[in-house]
Amino acid sequence: MHNPKVKEIVEALELSVAELNDTVELLKAWDEVLQFDQPTLEGLTRKALNSSFSKVQSRLNSIYIRLFIG
Repeated sequence: MHNPKVKEIVEALELSVAELNDTVELLKAWDEVLQFDQPTLEGLTRKALNSSFSKVQSRLNSIYIRLFIG
């Protein structure tokens, strides 16, 4: 990849996918290994997903602003 903008977008997307995959693996561990009760698992899942989605959204918004607006 010789285009720096494309490279930056690809790197941001790779980081975002990795972040979401890590969260999914964590949720699987909580469900399968730790056997949390349903209300606890739902609360932890909500917090983990919100955190991951916020990080991904922030990363992608930052890329969008740097590459397409500013």
